[in-house]
Amino acid sequence: MSAAYGRRVLRSLVLPVYLPCFFINGGTAMLVPLLPLYLDDVGLSDSALGLVIAAAGVGGMVSQVGWGRLIDRIGDNAVMVLAVTVIVASVAMFGVIASAVALGALRLAGGMGSAGWILSRQTFLTRMTDPVSRGKAMALFGGTTRTAFLVGPLIAGIVAETAGFTTAFLVSAVATGAGVLPLLVWRSSGDEGNGAAPASTERPSLRPHLRSLVLAGTGQILVIAVRTGRFVVIPLIGADVGLSAGEVGLLISIGGLADL
Repeated sequence: MSAAYGRRVLRSLVLPVYLPCFFINGGTAMLVPLLPLYLDDVGLSDSALGLVIAAAGVGGMVSQVGWGRLIDRIGDNAVMVLAVTVIVASVAMFGVIASAVALGALRLAGGMGSAGWILSRQTFLTRMTDPVSRGKAMALFGGTTRTAFLVGPLIAGIVAETAGFTTAFLVSAVATGAGVLPLLVWRSSGDEGNGAAPASTERPSLRPHLRSLVLAGTGQILVIAVRTGRFVVIPLIGADVGLSAGEVGLLISIGGLADL
């Protein structure tokens, strides 16, 4: 594969993948400092706070198979629009609700939407790239995500400190929703195709691969638990020692820079 061909493949993914990734992940990354600080501010206990935030992970876990089946039926791009709509709706309702149950339900829905959005783009990348260029395309997708996590928390902290949590959640929702616009522009150019995964005559089964999935998945779960836990612990410690929302956002963005 020539370098020119590789660059051409990556350029073709800017509108349908990388720009949406930056806006959507940037919008959801704003929730990293916002959620713990807001939940603490409305008086939730640490255990209730942890359960509300963990609901997003539960939503993502239980919805993956359903999103996959939906992609087979209506296509990855349609699923992306639907999933982002779910995220935007759930985030926009934060800042005006103080019930732990309602907040947990919103995070559950948000986690489901995030799972659908990510799976739709991974499916899209697989469909639109050849095996030789796929690794670079996936790596740039991950890099774009980390760049968004560098910017999002910093903006969230500044907005929350200057305009309040409700406004910050609305900004997060708007930024997330803006991620659909590049995809719509790309679709209007006529390059989409049918967007559906190829039909299969076989019924796949996880049973032959269950042992490998359990072994690999256990380690992955532990690593993700540590990485995700920092997004709860760091804002709470920051608030406990007297840091402002802007300073907490800056602290998380510094960690995002190291990650990037």
